[in-house]
Formats: sequence, structure tokens, C-alpha cells
Amino acid sequence: MAYVLEAVIGLEPVIRSSSAALRPADSVVLGAGLALVPLIPELIKKLRTGFKSEFAAQSSYFGGLAPEDDDFEGAIDRFEKVVPLVTPWCECASHQGAIACVTAEYWAGRGGQAAMVWLGGHIILGPIVGDMAINEALRHLGVVVTKAGDGFDTVGLARHRATEEWLDDAG
Repeated sequence: MAYVLEAVIGLEPVIRSSSAALRPADSVVLGAGLALVPLIPELIKKLRTGFKSEFAAQSSYFGGLAPEDDDFEGAIDRFEKVVPLVTPWCECASHQGAIACVTAEYWAGRGGQAAMVWLGGHIILGPIVGDMAINEALRHLGVVVTKAGDGFDTVGLARHRATEEWLDDAG
């Protein structure tokens, strides 16, 4: 079974206030006081036409960070497409608190994750690629794991298997 996630995650008040002007951006409450905005095609289109970024002109955002294992290729491709589009939004929103862009793609146990975190208008983590990239981003967002599992489980990112499914919980 596949798992695909493309989202911006941050503290709930940061996500709610920063996504208000980005209709059709709908936020979803997660655990640990966080919220998520699924990067659905309609929002990607709005970001592509409504925001410009110095990062958008870069041809390869990762430089030498691509992992040797091609399991991560799908997550990296997704990440390289969305990061230039969400960077202006994340830079601005991060003045209110840390905010992350995360992607994941898995199929039949193979795949990977990528993440980047901004705070105060600057990148404080990443871009990183690996099996624990999202957990590392969540740690930078203040998630503390208090029981068995990891940050991914703590905030409930396994609740849906596809980015678009998060809209079922939007509110």
C-alpha cells in the first residue's frame, strides 16, 4: 500500500494564521499542538502563480545531498518541486514560529522522506533526506516523544495514506 505526503506543518496558530490568505489551503489539526496544510494540486497552482522565490530559479536544490539509495528518489522529486513554491510562505510564516515542509513517498516498504524547517525567516534544518527526515523536522517543531513510537506517530501522520485524504479532516 502506498503512502504519499506533501505538506507544510507548524504550530497550529502559525499554520492557521499563515494559511488564511492561501485559499484553498485548509489546515488540519495534528497532535502535539501542530497543524498541517496538505499541498494539494489547487494550492500548488496558487503558489506557483501567486508567489515568487529566489529559490525557484535554482535547478537543483539539493546539490550533493541526494542519497546513494534510489529508494528516496520519489520523495526527493516531490520535495524539489514543492520547496521553491512554499519557500516565500514558510519564510514569512516562520517569523511567528518554526514551520516545516515535508514530503514522503513509500510503496511496498520502499521509499523515503525529505524535510526542511524555517524559523525567523531562515532555514534552520535541511534540506534533509532519509528515513527519519520528518521526525527530525518534527523535533525542530517542538514535538517530544513520550511513549513508544516516534514523532510521526505522536502527531498522527499515519492517519491518512495520501495527501488529498487530509482534506477529510480539514476545518
